[in-house]
Amino acid sequence: MRRPPPIPPALQTLLTQQHGAMTSAQALASGLSRRHIQTLVETGWAHPFQGVLIEPGVKYPFRATVSGALLACPSAAVHGVTGARLRRLEGLPLW
Repeated sequence: MRRPPPIPPALQTLLTQQHGAMTSAQALASGLSRRHIQTLVETGWAHPFQGVLIEPGVKYPFRATVSGALLACPSAAVHGVTGARLRRLEGLPLW
């Protein structure tokens, strides 16, 4: 498998804040081309929802998936333990 193209630092910061997920619109706004985004998918990035990408090897895949779902449907909400975990609240039992 070929190596993915580099990610601009500002977009990498956004990926960190969003648990490894981003929208195609965010990628395009950061200067990536549509071809660059396609190459990311071809080199291992997940594409779980329309317009959402998740970087490979994320530390917490569940957080990345939930974050991606929220990016795909901005009017959605996460609550309960899942919401607490997404916001990294302390004191929750391990999964």
